[in-house]
Amino acid sequence: MRQTRCLGVSNYDATRKAIWANDFKSAVVSLMEAVQRNPKYVDAHTMLGYSYRKLGTFDKSMEQYRIALKIDSNHRSALQYLGELYLEMNQPANAEKQLQILKKACPFFGKCAEYDDLKEAINKYKTNNSRARESSKENL
Repeated sequence: MRQTRCLGVSNYDATRKAIWANDFKSAVVSLMEAVQRNPKYVDAHTMLGYSYRKLGTFDKSMEQYRIALKIDSNHRSALQYLGELYLEMNQPANAEKQLQILKKACPFFGKCAEYDDLKEAINKYKTNNSRARESSKENL
Protein backbone atom coordinates (compact mmCIF):
# COMPACT_ATOMS: atom_id res chain seq x y z
CA MET A 1 0.00 0.00 0.00
CA ARG A 2 1.38 3.34 -1.03
CA GLN A 3 1.27 6.06 1.61
CA THR A 4 -1.37 8.61 0.74
CA ARG A 5 -1.94 11.74 2.79
CA CYS A 6 -5.67 11.96 3.50
CA LEU A 7 -5.90 15.56 4.64
CA GLY A 8 -9.69 15.28 4.97
CA VAL A 9 -9.31 12.67 7.70
CA SER A 10 -9.48 14.37 11.07
CA ASN A 11 -7.35 11.72 12.74
CA TYR A 12 -5.02 11.00 9.83
CA ASP A 13 -2.26 9.45 11.95
CA ALA A 14 -4.67 7.02 13.63
CA THR A 15 -6.19 6.10 10.27
CA ARG A 16 -2.78 5.49 8.72
CA LYS A 17 -1.70 3.40 11.71
CA ALA A 18 -4.93 1.39 11.49
CA ILE A 19 -4.29 0.60 7.83
CA TRP A 20 -0.66 -0.33 8.43
CA ALA A 21 -1.77 -2.54 11.36
CA ASN A 22 -4.38 -4.22 9.13
CA ASP A 23 -7.16 -2.77 11.31
CA PHE A 24 -9.30 -2.02 8.31
CA LYS A 25 -12.56 -1.80 10.28
CA SER A 26 -11.22 1.22 12.19
CA ALA A 27 -9.89 2.72 8.97
CA VAL A 28 -13.31 2.37 7.32
CA VAL A 29 -14.95 4.34 10.14
CA SER A 30 -12.48 7.25 9.82
CA LEU A 31 -12.54 7.24 6.04
CA MET A 32 -16.35 7.16 5.90
CA GLU A 33 -16.36 10.31 8.04
CA ALA A 34 -13.86 11.90 5.65
CA VAL A 35 -15.89 11.20 2.51
CA GLN A 36 -19.06 12.39 4.22
CA ARG A 37 -17.33 15.69 5.05
CA ASN A 38 -15.77 15.97 1.61
CA PRO A 39 -17.48 13.74 -1.01
CA LYS A 40 -14.95 14.72 -3.68
CA TYR A 41 -11.88 13.73 -1.66
CA VAL A 42 -10.36 11.20 -4.04
CA ASP A 43 -7.64 9.86 -1.73
CA ALA A 44 -10.15 9.10 1.02
CA HIS A 45 -12.38 7.21 -1.46
CA THR A 46 -9.35 5.31 -2.72
CA MET A 47 -8.20 4.31 0.76
CA LEU A 48 -11.77 3.42 1.72
CA GLY A 49 -11.91 1.13 -1.31
CA TYR A 50 -8.56 -0.36 -0.28
CA SER A 51 -9.80 -0.97 3.27
CA TYR A 52 -13.04 -2.56 2.06
CA ARG A 53 -11.04 -4.79 -0.30
CA LYS A 54 -8.80 -5.94 2.53
CA LEU A 55 -11.95 -6.76 4.54
CA GLY A 56 -13.21 -8.84 1.60
CA THR A 57 -16.14 -6.51 0.93
CA PHE A 58 -15.55 -6.37 -2.80
CA ASP A 59 -18.81 -4.66 -3.80
CA LYS A 60 -18.15 -1.70 -1.49
CA SER A 61 -14.52 -1.63 -2.56
CA MET A 62 -15.53 -1.48 -6.23
CA GLU A 63 -18.00 1.31 -5.48
CA GLN A 64 -15.34 3.44 -3.76
CA TYR A 65 -12.79 2.93 -6.54
CA ARG A 66 -15.40 3.91 -9.12
CA ILE A 67 -16.26 7.05 -7.16
CA ALA A 68 -12.57 7.92 -6.90
CA LEU A 69 -12.09 7.41 -10.64
CA LYS A 70 -15.18 9.48 -11.41
CA ILE A 71 -13.54 12.33 -9.47
CA ASP A 72 -10.12 11.77 -11.08
CA SER A 73 -9.99 9.26 -13.94
CA ASN A 74 -6.17 9.22 -13.82
CA HIS A 75 -5.79 8.64 -10.08
CA ARG A 76 -2.95 6.12 -10.17
CA SER A 77 -3.54 4.50 -6.78
CA ALA A 78 -7.24 3.99 -7.52
CA LEU A 79 -6.36 2.46 -10.91
CA GLN A 80 -3.79 0.15 -9.32
CA TYR A 81 -6.03 -0.95 -6.47
CA LEU A 82 -8.97 -1.54 -8.81
CA GLY A 83 -6.72 -3.81 -10.86
CA GLU A 84 -5.75 -5.67 -7.70
CA LEU A 85 -9.43 -6.00 -6.79
CA TYR A 86 -10.10 -7.58 -10.18
CA LEU A 87 -7.36 -10.12 -9.47
CA GLU A 88 -8.91 -10.96 -6.11
CA MET A 89 -12.23 -11.42 -7.93
CA ASN A 90 -10.50 -13.78 -10.42
CA GLN A 91 -10.95 -11.35 -13.31
CA PRO A 92 -7.41 -11.10 -14.70
CA ALA A 93 -8.60 -9.74 -18.07
CA ASN A 94 -10.09 -6.71 -16.28
CA ALA A 95 -6.89 -6.31 -14.26
CA GLU A 96 -4.93 -6.25 -17.55
CA LYS A 97 -7.27 -3.54 -18.85
CA GLN A 98 -6.58 -1.50 -15.70
CA LEU A 99 -2.86 -1.97 -16.29
CA GLN A 100 -3.17 -0.47 -19.77
CA ILE A 101 -5.21 2.46 -18.45
CA LEU A 102 -2.63 2.94 -15.69
CA LYS A 103 0.19 2.89 -18.23
CA LYS A 104 -1.35 5.91 -19.93
CA ALA A 105 -1.91 7.67 -16.59
CA CYS A 106 1.74 7.40 -15.58
CA PRO A 107 3.84 10.48 -16.33
CA PHE A 108 6.30 8.58 -18.53
CA PHE A 109 3.92 6.05 -20.13
CA GLY A 110 4.22 3.17 -17.72
CA LYS A 111 7.06 4.53 -15.63
CA CYS A 112 5.48 4.80 -12.19
CA ALA A 113 5.40 2.70 -9.05
CA GLU A 114 1.67 1.99 -9.30
CA TYR A 115 2.11 0.49 -12.78
CA ASP A 116 5.05 -1.62 -11.59
CA ASP A 117 3.10 -2.82 -8.55
CA LEU A 118 0.03 -3.84 -10.56
CA LYS A 119 2.15 -5.52 -13.22
CA GLU A 120 3.93 -7.49 -10.50
CA ALA A 121 0.59 -8.50 -8.95
CA ILE A 122 -0.70 -9.68 -12.34
CA ASN A 123 2.46 -11.70 -13.00
CA LYS A 124 2.21 -13.27 -9.54
CA TYR A 125 -1.46 -14.09 -10.17
CA LYS A 126 -0.59 -15.75 -13.48
CA THR A 127 2.25 -17.75 -11.92
CA ASN A 128 0.10 -18.93 -9.02
CA ASN A 129 -2.78 -19.90 -11.30
CA SER A 130 -0.56 -21.77 -13.77
CA ARG A 131 0.86 -23.77 -10.83
CA ALA A 132 -2.66 -24.51 -9.60
CA ARG A 133 -3.69 -25.72 -13.09
CA GLU A 134 -0.59 -27.91 -13.35
CA SER A 135 -1.28 -29.38 -9.92
CA SER A 136 -4.90 -30.17 -10.80
CA LYS A 137 -3.75 -31.90 -14.03
CA GLU A 138 -1.35 -34.05 -12.03
CA ASN A 139 -4.18 -35.13 -9.75
CA LEU A 140 -6.26 -36.42 -12.69
